Amino acid sequence: MEQSAEFFDPSNEKASRIREQVAMSTLDELLDFLLNQGGSVGILDATNSTLERRKLLFKHIKEREPKLGILFIESVCEDAKVRLLCPIMNRLLLIPRSCSKQICI
Repeated sequence: MEQSAEFFDPSNEKASRIREQVAMSTLDELLDFLLNQGGSVGILDATNSTLERRKLLFKHIKEREPKLGILFIESVCEDAKVRLLCPIMNRLLLIPRSCSKQICI
């Protein structure tokens, strides 16, 4: 579903609630894969750039399974040329949205 920039505006409270619901639903699908379908590794590719968001994800995961390990990976780019290319590259990359027993993307 394509969304306008307004949907991603942090001051848009309604859209913010929808984005939060989608994020938690997606996380639950990932946890179901790991806990109920024999998955070994899961990758949640999302914007988890704030401490508040990371705490929310951490709490949600630990409520479902306290023994799951969690790793946040952050990529920081200081090169202005590369930062300009990132949005273009992200649109060009085609990532399959399917799960196997080894990994879920």
